[in-house]
Amino acid sequence: MSLLAQQNIQALGQQFFGLDPMVVIGVWTVGSAGIGWLLGPLVGSALFRMVHRSSVVEMAAVSQDPA
Repeated sequence: MSLLAQQNIQALGQQFFGLDPMVVIGVWTVGSAGIGWLLGPLVGSALFRMVHRSSVVEMAAVSQDPA
């Protein structure tokens, strides 16, 4: 939160939207959380596959086994 407070949010919000700086910080925070929510599983899955390369093949075989 301190990083957001250090930026020149007041000028940015007034230039583009005419909004209060606290509204711009709130929208920025919610937007960052949304991006993290969308990208988190993608990055987590890639990291898991990279760390557990040998187990990924076995897990894929088990998940495709119909019995």
